[in-house]
Amino acid sequence: MRIVSVSVGLVVASIAGNAFADPPAPPVQIESIVYGGTACPAGTAYVDISPDGSGFSLGFAEFGVEVGPGLPITASYGSCQASVRVAAAPGYTYAIAGVEYTGYAEIAEGTRGSLRTLVYVQGAGPSSSASTALVGPFNGAFQIENDFYDEQLVWAPCNVARNVNVRSAVSLRRSDADSESHVVIDRATSFRLVWQECSN
Repeated sequence: MRIVSVSVGLVVASIAGNAFADPPAPPVQIESIVYGGTACPAGTAYVDISPDGSGFSLGFAEFGVEVGPGLPITASYGSCQASVRVAAAPGYTYAIAGVEYTGYAEIAEGTRGSLRTLVYVQGAGPSSSASTALVGPFNGAFQIENDFYDEQLVWAPCNVARNVNVRSAVSLRRSDADSESHVVIDRATSFRLVWQECSN
């Protein structure tokens, strides 16, 4: 697990070295965000849309997993899916280039897990996933970036309103039956968008 200073915020930008466009003007408008999952039941997350409607972040009150004596196996896995409807400027398409997670964890030696991000567009094309290994021993705050590059990017169809779905999942498994570990995503997640002009 890579530990860096905790910083939360949405970044809307193009990535250097790729054939991406600058953010379109007028900017994209987020029409709706719906969330759900075992780690984010209704009423346990908050949505923060930027003032100009060009970006968003999510925060969670109950996004956590744990393993330990007496705990059910279901406690070792949690997921949350955000379904986002975006209205892009005419002639542009967009993709989610990465998701940033902040939180804290206490992971015992011998315990392993993962934080996985899956992105797909409703009713169109392939999905893309990125993951970060969670390896004990570890105790403290973390910032994790799951990024997508080049051919991994899942682009929304041009000039068609479709929901982009982002599923985040955390899991833990232990080798010592007496050990205890937990991971909590307790801060907002940041969704980074990149842009591309439509070919026709």
